[in-house]
Amino acid sequence: MGLLALEVAWFVIGATLGEARGWRTDLPLHLCDFGLLALLYAFGLAPGRARPLPFVYFLALPGTLLALLVPEIDPPGPLQTAAMAKFFVTHGLTVVGALHLAAAQDFRPAARDVFFSWLGLLALAVGVAGVNRLLGTNYMFVNAPTTAVGRFAEIPFTAYLAGYAAVMLTAFSIVAIGLRLRPRRVP
Repeated sequence: MGLLALEVAWFVIGATLGEARGWRTDLPLHLCDFGLLALLYAFGLAPGRARPLPFVYFLALPGTLLALLVPEIDPPGPLQTAAMAKFFVTHGLTVVGALHLAAAQDFRPAARDVFFSWLGLLALAVGVAGVNRLLGTNYMFVNAPTTAVGRFAEIPFTAYLAGYAAVMLTAFSIVAIGLRLRPRRVP
């Protein structure tokens, strides 16, 4: 709930200071936003009831970790320091929450979980790309590379998208291997 409260507080502070930028930048349509929403959903499940889909772990861990490695932080101006703090706190807590959930559930993904979660991510990206075309936005960076990747932004766009998909499949696989190799929880 703290993560959700932080997100709401960010929008209230931005609006109060006249920094609210509207739907072009503030809709929760980035990969990390989906990871956070999936994680909040998973924590909302009653203990012992339904187990979260593997997609929850794969959205919350690799995508958020990649964002921490290559951050794109807005806005420039009076909220820059607050934006940086909010970015690293929310992304860091999302990673910690996903790792906690994986440990508590003793989650050990199978190869099919990686593949189907990756296909789910591609379907999500196609949907977000459609929203981007309608709104003229670039959520999930599927319509143009993020400026945070530097020289990689200069490669042909089709190569960028193929690389994006390959990086995410690799990240999903690394997370799956890490979750499978950790010691089993003793009841």
